[in-house]
Amino acid sequence: MNTDERAVAAALRQISAGVRPVRVPPDLWARGRRRRRLRATAIAAGVAALLLALIAVPLAWAPGPPPARPAEHPWSIPSRIRVPMPLQPNLVDAPNGPASVIVTGPGGFAANDVFGFDDRAIAVGRDGLYRYVRDVNSVNAGDDLLLSPDGRYLAGRADLEGVHFDEAASDWQSTAGVMDLTTGKVRTYREGVPVAWSPDDRLLVSASSGRFTLLDLGSGAVVPLGVGGAAPAFSPDGQQIALQQGRELKVLDVDTRTVRTVANLGAQQSLAGPGAWSAGNRLAIWNGNDCARACPASYRDFRLSFVDIDNGAVTDAGFDAVQAVSARLLGWRSGGDAVVTLSMTSDDPAGPHSGAPQVLSLRPGGGRTTLITVTADADRVDVARNLLDHFGGAPRSGWSMFLDLLRVRLPQAAPWLAAIAVLIAVGLNYRRIRAKVGPWLRRRISP
Repeated sequence: MNTDERAVAAALRQISAGVRPVRVPPDLWARGRRRRRLRATAIAAGVAALLLALIAVPLAWAPGPPPARPAEHPWSIPSRIRVPMPLQPNLVDAPNGPASVIVTGPGGFAANDVFGFDDRAIAVGRDGLYRYVRDVNSVNAGDDLLLSPDGRYLAGRADLEGVHFDEAASDWQSTAGVMDLTTGKVRTYREGVPVAWSPDDRLLVSASSGRFTLLDLGSGAVVPLGVGGAAPAFSPDGQQIALQQGRELKVLDVDTRTVRTVANLGAQQSLAGPGAWSAGNRLAIWNGNDCARACPASYRDFRLSFVDIDNGAVTDAGFDAVQAVSARLLGWRSGGDAVVTLSMTSDDPAGPHSGAPQVLSLRPGGGRTTLITVTADADRVDVARNLLDHFGGAPRSGWSMFLDLLRVRLPQAAPWLAAIAVLIAVGLNYRRIRAKVGPWLRRRISP
């Protein structure tokens, strides 16, 4: 050791001589364990509080229904329908009351379901919030998925979620389901597939024989009508049904079952839809013709005319022609405008998807107004026909939609969240649990 090293050693000895030794408390290990337990408990409590907040905050801030209004002023139909959010709640699980609009899209808006539902519709509630209606097979709004005039019921075929379908009985063509949108419950009927709603919410179905039957959903009464046809339309009082058989336009009296032919239609003419019956004992028909070269493939020109049911005379009210793959007349606004829905998508799965469906108001004498802007991911739309004077409402914001989603989905996920919290707590206290439980287990299993 040289002189420098000796000097450093002497300095270190002098410094250490003045340092008091550190006293280690006898319970240092216990203190560390207590601190670790407190830290683990605090973390577990924080996780639990966070999970509770995730559930409580959406419940507190989720949007409620719009303010109550007089019965003669029902809530407005939103002016725009957007793409649904992922994990959108279902009507069966989370009903939100009568709907104003239902919309379907190819492939169920790309929301595949692991539980076997290949398609779904969006039901837009009177509160403006969205719910899914799930279906096993492809479904089209206004065709095989029908919204009742007051928006409370939704009628579908045997593959609608909640329908009790007996595959062994092979009753596919005679089974229908009606969902009550206020409860989410579905009733199954075996008198035929849904065809049209009456103004008083009775359901017209078509049996496998092709003949119509009228169902009273309240009493369960079944009235066979003994006749069938295409594009049936109820009169405003529900006592008569217009229908088309081939080129013959006929009117059926519901009470007496008598049928009379009122006109013979041309090859390009057809009854306009469920709202075809208009004032003055007239029936609206479509005059469909191949449209100009500028039209996309599968499109046609559709123009409304009237047929007088007393003498069969045809008159033209000057409505604008519309171009679409198919057109459907929903009914009439109080000012006389016709409300129509247009489909821009071919029924051929290989055909082009040319655009979103349209909901238009056509004015007698010419002119049109777009009533709803529908997402381009949709292909069919149906509207509650009692609300045709109540378009133009403001759509719900994306934030309110998100909060509604959390309000519904988080309580459903609460058991899973609780299980995750337990696993986290067990993981943080694993050594302590092992130290206490291990010896007890060894004593229990030892011979």
